[in-house]
Amino acid sequence: MKHEKSVDGLRAQKGVTLRMKRCQWRKLRPDRGKESVRKFCQTADLFAIGGGTYGLIEVLWRGYTHWSMALLGGALFLLIGAGNRFLPAGTPLLVRGLAGAGVITAAEFAAGCILNLGLGLAVWDYSDMPFQLLGQICLPYSFLWVVLAMVASALHGFICREAWQGEVLCCPVLCKKAVASHRRRV
Repeated sequence: MKHEKSVDGLRAQKGVTLRMKRCQWRKLRPDRGKESVRKFCQTADLFAIGGGTYGLIEVLWRGYTHWSMALLGGALFLLIGAGNRFLPAGTPLLVRGLAGAGVITAAEFAAGCILNLGLGLAVWDYSDMPFQLLGQICLPYSFLWVVLAMVASALHGFICREAWQGEVLCCPVLCKKAVASHRRRV
């Protein structure tokens, strides 16, 4: 007993770096791989929800969409969700909407410069709109992005807080076992 020292105490006293074998780390954190898959599934689900919802909104608004808009919508939904975690708790929804609109407008400008101006895809053109910049962004749509960002922020918060109730929702393709166990509990 006299010769036994705690790992932390040994490190502190002698500055020794203790190395553990990989299998020993796995014994300490056996669920490490499952947690990574769950986080990936949650991110994939949120990306799909954001991309699908934005694609549907665009079809209802313009009558058509481009596949790149679903990718942009998914990425923006994840960014707005990150904004939910970054902003302090209790931040008013309008402030979240304004911040989200700034992110959406910046991403729309970047995507427009790449897709429309650089690649010549002509996905959208705001040249005939007032207060436009290079035909890629305009002030009237930026005001619409405030409303869209408020809805996206609320939806992202609802999904993470209420619908999943603190659990990670897995995509059925990768996590059939977790979905089946969730259904048994419900």
